[in-house]
Amino acid sequence: LISISAPLLQRASFRISIRQNDLLPKIDLPSLSEAGGVQIVFNENLKKISLPRLTTINGGFSVDSNPKLTKLCASKLVNGGSVCIGNDLNQPFLDADLSELVTGSLLNFG
Repeated sequence: LISISAPLLQRASFRISIRQNDLLPKIDLPSLSEAGGVQIVFNENLKKISLPRLTTINGGFSVDSNPKLTKLCASKLVNGGSVCIGNDLNQPFLDADLSELVTGSLLNFG
């Protein structure tokens, strides 16, 4: 894949998994407000993730092993379940906005 944009997707009862897409530079899900889980891992050239309306994740939220990722916007995420953001070895310059996160456990492994 070279792009992912789903402007009309508001809810996903399942886990959204975006893995091993070496040509993918950004993920834009502007209307997504709730998901069963989100897993974004092993995307070699991913630079930006935009989830501006995401408020609830019923499972886990994992962003890991995306070495060129510099921006993660999930500023309205309130209930994140288990939130795992990769360590400085595989995402060294990540600016992650999770400023509204209230419920869930935040993990940073490494």
